Amino acid sequence: MAHLSALERDALDELAKQIRERFGARVRRLVLFGSRARREGRHDSDLDVFALVDGLVRGERRAIQDLAFDIGLEHGLVISPIAVATESWRDETPLAGEIARDGEPL
Repeated sequence: MAHLSALERDALDELAKQIRERFGARVRRLVLFGSRARREGRHDSDLDVFALVDGLVRGERRAIQDLAFDIGLEHGLVISPIAVATESWRDETPLAGEIARDGEPL
């Protein structure tokens, strides 16, 4: 992720750390994807983050969104998380293809 600024890397590292602390071994994947992962984004583009978590429920999904908002606000960035339960994830979707093709693990 050398193409990201130090501020962006710090924010993503903090988000990944907090998600892993909260959900532990349930976290299956944390990935930066989208324009920033493809190196097409501008300095003001959002940071798209995919989180795949075993047994994720609505309140937990909201907690990940809140974490991303708080960390983004603290760093002056927009972090846009997509949090999905492993049980409902399908690898055949266009989003899954984009994440597999362009994603960078966090």
